[in-house]
Amino acid sequence: PTPISNPARRADYAATKIFMSTQANAMDRLSDSCVKGIAFSQDAAQALQLATLDPELLVVGMIRSSGAENMEIRKILTTFGISPDGAKDAAQAVLTEKGLANAGGGGADSVPFSDTTKKALDDAVSIAGRLSPEGSEGIVFPGHVLLALLEFDDRYSVATELDSCAALAVLRRTVEASPVARAFDATNFCRSLVEELKKQSAAIDVNGGTKEIREREVVEIGGGGPTTPTLEKVGVDLTE
Repeated sequence: PTPISNPARRADYAATKIFMSTQANAMDRLSDSCVKGIAFSQDAAQALQLATLDPELLVVGMIRSSGAENMEIRKILTTFGISPDGAKDAAQAVLTEKGLANAGGGGADSVPFSDTTKKALDDAVSIAGRLSPEGSEGIVFPGHVLLALLEFDDRYSVATELDSCAALAVLRRTVEASPVARAFDATNFCRSLVEELKKQSAAIDVNGGTKEIREREVVEIGGGGPTTPTLEKVGVDLTE
């Protein structure tokens, strides 16, 4: 297959896969930075020849995208000793230990989402709605997906078992191998993310942040054809 090297085409392609894999309204709620993160995760999954896109690599894409798009989120990641390259190395190590790397995948145009990945994206939509100002759309940012991957809930409860939470296993290994070299505190990490995501959602709501979602083109299911008009042309802006 021909690699998707153009960033815009990769983002469009990832958006198609999301639309086909998750609940119907998920694609409409994902920010461009979130879609870019999933596109990166897809590429990494193909490089490792994974049979499915698992949470170990979804967390890597979200870390890379969130840090690139938001300076405050980048500061949080740095404070906790989390870097995109470190997370990628940790994810590869975890997947290799599980026997999932080089499992014969990578031949298709994309790697299908695992059930756990689908659930994380759906949960991220719910989390974004809860953390956004009342009456807003609840746009999903990479940080929301990170919270979902760590099984965050409104009581600041997070996953504690490495065997059952792939994201926790990856982040803990990332921090242990970083210059910070300390135990990863998932609860405080999620608290920091929540506070910043609330500010981000509030600022975007005030400044009309629905524009980013409205202007993204909806990709034709199946690929190979032209894109449809933008969401602005085919939908109704309830905020306005």
